[in-house]
Amino acid sequence: AVDMPGVGNSGEVLSKIKDNVTVEYRLVNEEATSAVNANDENKNARRQLRRLAAEGKASDFEIEDILLDVAARSSLDTNAPGQKLMIRWERPQNNRQAKARPYSFSVVGPPVMDGDDMRSANSSLNPNSAWYLISFALTEEGSATFCNLTSEFIGRRMAIVWADRVVSDPQIQGAICGGNGQIT
Repeated sequence: AVDMPGVGNSGEVLSKIKDNVTVEYRLVNEEATSAVNANDENKNARRQLRRLAAEGKASDFEIEDILLDVAARSSLDTNAPGQKLMIRWERPQNNRQAKARPYSFSVVGPPVMDGDDMRSANSSLNPNSAWYLISFALTEEGSATFCNLTSEFIGRRMAIVWADRVVSDPQIQGAICGGNGQIT
């Protein structure tokens, strides 16, 4: 599920998605992500982030310090392509009305697309589950880029990043060509 705080309708969804300052699409570095999340000290850092978020005390400075510590401990070169460390935020599965919280770490590559590639987006309830789905249409250029990416990287996850948060990282199930798709 995608958590978009303060968004109440389809027009707002499109506005958020098209905002190229706040949205990016990045491929997930699976091997590095698994290694970072498996480290016991990094699990403690994740718990610390959750506690700070729950208390409403997580300053950008504190979060950045924690990320720098995790990156150093994990031997990540955060300036190298494919090694940007981010926090994946998610709502608790047993309470979809709750606020999103730091869930795990994600190591991602450089942006492969951004909000300028979106032409339209709508949210609706998924008829097959209790989750929302986002249907989107891409610009002509975005459509070509997305078709190439989803053809080449089937089975990989693509992180959807709003501001500095990974809010979703769906697995690419198959090539998505033609300019339309859904995030479920």
